[in-house]
Amino acid sequence: MLKRIFLFLIVFITFAISVNADILPATKSDIENEVIGLYQVPLRFYLYATPSKKADIVYQANWDYKTFNSTSGSAEDLFTVFIQSKELAYVKVTDYNDEWTEVIYNKEKNLRGWLPTEEFRFMTWRSFYNIYGRKYGLYFLKDAPKSVKELHGSTTDDSPVIQRIDNPKKVKLTVIKGNWALITSIENNIGKTGYMRWRNDEGEIYAFPAIK
Repeated sequence: MLKRIFLFLIVFITFAISVNADILPATKSDIENEVIGLYQVPLRFYLYATPSKKADIVYQANWDYKTFNSTSGSAEDLFTVFIQSKELAYVKVTDYNDEWTEVIYNKEKNLRGWLPTEEFRFMTWRSFYNIYGRKYGLYFLKDAPKSVKELHGSTTDDSPVIQRIDNPKKVKLTVIKGNWALITSIENNIGKTGYMRWRNDEGEIYAFPAIK
């Protein structure tokens, strides 16, 4: 184990990167449908090939409010949310239990690894949106369908469309109910309230918390 870690540290030094821009999802493809939530990673962590500390280490990262260091890839490949000024970093989770969490550490190559689960670091989508979405509001992903801006009277596709979002200054989230979100869109100092789909039934996400 110590030998493997030592070898990783040698490679690790060559991948020191200074990251300036915040990282948040821009398009639907930035978040795979199978992702079940996000995991807030510590400042230093290792990923294992299988859920066992006897397994090979496949990835290592170290970061803080100023720099990002890893054994391979970029911060964009790893993080779904990366706000360095807040030392806030989340990665995508595809499997989870009380002992181990599987995450995607390279979205372009779909590479995955396991890290030991730490209490309170995993958040389901519902928990994540109800905390960060309610605090910061939501933004629409660039390639979200036009229908996402239709506000319904209830949480069904066949319910009446009561409002339409045009050019919102802010989208306030009240609560997440399944794949629907009760929101108020602020446009020209006027609020439009109703339910919108924040993701479809297959798990494709259309809107994301506007963390800043």
